[in-house]
Amino acid sequence: MLFKIWKHCRELRLKLSLLLFITVLDAFLATFSISLVLPITSAALGSGGESDVWFNQYIPGGMADNIKLLLFFMAIILCIKFFVTLLRVLLSIYYTEDLRLQWQKDLSKNYILQPLKAINANRQGMVVNDLIYETGNGASFIFNYLSYLSLIIITASVLILLLTINWFWMGLALIVCALGWFTVGRTYFKYARRLGKKAIALNQDLNAIMIESIQGIKDIKISNSETFHTGKIEEIAEATNYNRKLVKIAQDFPVFAKDLIFAVTVVVIALYMPTDLEQVKTVMPQIALFIVAFTKLASSISQISSFRFKVTSKYPSFKLVIKLLNTQKAPPENLETGKKVASFGDYIRLKDVHFGYDEDKPVLDGVDIEIRKGQIVCITGPSGSGKTTIMDVLTRLYDIDSGNIEVPQGDAGQFSLGSWRQLIGYVPQDPIIYYGTIRENITLGHPDISDDDVHEACRLAGITDLLDSLPEGINAMLYEKGENLSGGQKKRLALARVIAHKCQLIILDETTNAIQEQAEREILANLKQNEDLTIIIITHRESTMKLADVNYRIEAGRAVQIDL
Repeated sequence: MLFKIWKHCRELRLKLSLLLFITVLDAFLATFSISLVLPITSAALGSGGESDVWFNQYIPGGMADNIKLLLFFMAIILCIKFFVTLLRVLLSIYYTEDLRLQWQKDLSKNYILQPLKAINANRQGMVVNDLIYETGNGASFIFNYLSYLSLIIITASVLILLLTINWFWMGLALIVCALGWFTVGRTYFKYARRLGKKAIALNQDLNAIMIESIQGIKDIKISNSETFHTGKIEEIAEATNYNRKLVKIAQDFPVFAKDLIFAVTVVVIALYMPTDLEQVKTVMPQIALFIVAFTKLASSISQISSFRFKVTSKYPSFKLVIKLLNTQKAPPENLETGKKVASFGDYIRLKDVHFGYDEDKPVLDGVDIEIRKGQIVCITGPSGSGKTTIMDVLTRLYDIDSGNIEVPQGDAGQFSLGSWRQLIGYVPQDPIIYYGTIRENITLGHPDISDDDVHEACRLAGITDLLDSLPEGINAMLYEKGENLSGGQKKRLALARVIAHKCQLIILDETTNAIQEQAEREILANLKQNEDLTIIIITHRESTMKLADVNYRIEAGRAVQIDL
């Protein structure tokens, strides 16, 4: 498993090497502090036994017989160990949290830069769950594994210490370790992995249904289906709750088992302890050492089992994050590839454009449209005819199957996506209003836009009356989704957003339908003051079409120019 972490976390390799060194040092200090029990006990009893001869040669002259010096020396070692252990834990937390942050950055970047078609294929709740929770669980897996590895090294070093003192007691220690290991067994860890996978699935479902319910709360209330949706949420929440209880119980079980392991060890020591007092005095230093060592072993073994459970249950999250980082449904969009386009020039032309969201279901079947600079162009047609689809391919959210989108400088495909979209402002049928101030919503993504430009955009979009009614003006707070705005105010605010961004082409998708005809005429008249601004309006309203320079009707996947 260490190899897998090493393989998939390249940015952690140097830090991981440092952590491994500190872990080994921590284990050495832990073992060394335990070994000091032997000379301290010998000095206290004055046993003179041979059991401590091997250790005396490593202690400065006279110290082995001075219990105070030995105790001070032990205290110094324990203090050093404390700081080394603290450093190991702090570095583990610091490094794994940095890794979690990097995963979140990479996954969010991969998601946002995917083509729109690939994004729409994802369930939003699952994406949010993977981004927020599974990255945390994956980082927790690495942290727990490092702690698990530290305990393994400490256990191994204590066993080596016991081997240097008495091979018989070493055999006893191995039996204790084997007892602790087989107490939990393979089934225990398979169960942990199964619980971990189930936790991922339940969390994904719970997040998905919560987000879907929040987004569709109006439809839920109008359709009187609150009971159905709350029932689904409660059902998944109860299953998640039950799974979490099982995980916590299974994690803590080994901690309880250590007392049983230690009890068995004490019984075995009692059975093999000599009954003669002089012999007891001779072997007492060893017995004291082994009791301390076995106490440490019992604690380590129980913690090893607990951390192994945590590692096993979190491992599916680690695998999922690595899989998401290494596999994508589609190559990400590269916003910088291609030549930069500073202006659309005198026209944008769709020439024999074919497109379908599915290969066997064409939506556009040879569309020809010419949009001249400074014109207002209206596009109408029945629902589902492909009006919005034309805007999707014009903004290059989707690649056309065949045909051309042209400007005087050449085909659209030769220009970078970033520079192309920079020239387009799009107001959808249901614009998104974010929680924040009016200014933040208008300058979205461009905080350097001045207050004067924000006010001018509001004037052109016809929402100065809204600003005048608010004491805070452009600094007034808006609710999420603009719930404290009317439908018309939302669309005007979204229009002010694209005006402030100073685009050359503005696309209004059913935007003016929620605005009164007189107000619509005023807004379009304001926009027409900029002779270089081109406007495309998708609409069913005849009064809007009468204000246009050119009108197209979409029928059977084709565009037909019409006169009013």
